[in-house]
Amino acid sequence: MLKLLINHWLLQKKRNFKWKNFFLFTYFYVLILGSLTVGAIVAQEELHQMLGGVDWTMVLAVAGVAVAGFDLVMKYFFKDDPVLMPAYFKTRPVDDASWHWFVVISNVFDIFTIGWVVPLVIIAFSLLSPWVAMGYGAIFLLLSLTNSMFISAMHKVNRWVDRLPTLAMWIIYWVVSAAYAVNFFALPVLPFVLGFCGLAAVALVTITKYMTTLRGYNESKSHTERVKGNSLSTLYALEFRPFLRSPRFRFLWILLLLLAASNYMHGSTYAENGQDISLLDNFIFGIIILPIVYLQNTLSVIGNYIEGMWTRPFDVAQLFRRQYYCSVLLAIVSTAIVLPTHFIFGIPLAFIGSLFLLIVGFCNLLMMLYVFLAKRMDLFDKSMFNQQGANFSAQAFGLTFAVLLLPMVLIAFLDATILYWLFTGVGLLGVALHRPILAAIAKHYEKNRHKYFETYRK
Repeated sequence: MLKLLINHWLLQKKRNFKWKNFFLFTYFYVLILGSLTVGAIVAQEELHQMLGGVDWTMVLAVAGVAVAGFDLVMKYFFKDDPVLMPAYFKTRPVDDASWHWFVVISNVFDIFTIGWVVPLVIIAFSLLSPWVAMGYGAIFLLLSLTNSMFISAMHKVNRWVDRLPTLAMWIIYWVVSAAYAVNFFALPVLPFVLGFCGLAAVALVTITKYMTTLRGYNESKSHTERVKGNSLSTLYALEFRPFLRSPRFRFLWILLLLLAASNYMHGSTYAENGQDISLLDNFIFGIIILPIVYLQNTLSVIGNYIEGMWTRPFDVAQLFRRQYYCSVLLAIVSTAIVLPTHFIFGIPLAFIGSLFLLIVGFCNLLMMLYVFLAKRMDLFDKSMFNQQGANFSAQAFGLTFAVLLLPMVLIAFLDATILYWLFTGVGLLGVALHRPILAAIAKHYEKNRHKYFETYRK
């Protein structure tokens, strides 16, 4: 029966295989892997000089545990695995033991399981002897596979009250693994590696056994919810709900954290190199990423049901103002995330404040022009690389390029005082004129609405 399940799984993979997605994924994966490899080769001599006395066996173990924490978050948002047995398998019937073995095997060969293991194994082989590196490869694989099984257990049940025991088990396992990775008792390499593999294997067996006791159901439970109506708070909640529920937008929160981390790195460079404001030319990315992605896709989301909205009819200008105010709120959130760089690295408050005003009063208003370029987007497609609904026209590319490039060029070449006044003046002017500007955009959209409605159906 297990063989039947595996053959069925392979057949599904074969039928759903798309060369476009394969080449896109391979390109980005090889690009990231190549960048890490080249960076390690270039910096190898300097690293040996700086960290020549470091115990790499402990460093790699700690690195594996650290990556495992980030890996669990990534898998929770992006990993989609067959945890519950489909109804057509139950008619065979397929026994529970075979299905549980199938879940484990499918997780072993899942790209989410082996994706981050490969770079760490390459690093291990470049720093350690082959046999020790193979041991660390087993450690990394077991860490990743255990995370995958924890996520499978969490996906098997629907309510968070049922997921909390699994989450508590993972936290305990991660804390114990982190403590062991530090190697307080200075164990030799072989016992240390075997012990780490044994610890991960015990956790893997435990979560796999525990998952067999969980009961998940595919049936949709009918229930009645209170309808709050069309109050202002409800309308703003509707603006954000697709971006919180859609699998296609979950990556945005990870991207925000990565770009915020990049801003902190630029802040460190700024503090170490004479506080030259031109070193902060990439600072805009960490603040603008939330509003720019939101405004790019507002009508791509609404395009799924805009004809129904038009039967009300609805006020287009009010809709655009609501979207603009939501983008302002997102800019506030992004700015708050990078605001501590002022206290840590001395980034001028005038720079952060003026950049925020420029984004709110100029960049966000300019991005509102995307309402003329949007296409309908499939909200529940799980692929990050499926660009159905995206528009790669020259106008769309040029608009985004202008919004990002213009502030970067100004930061790189203008004096700090002139830059602050320019950003502040342009931003305040845009904020003051946002209502007539949005009204003009709404008037043009409403006049040509049938043209845009047709693009949503393509």
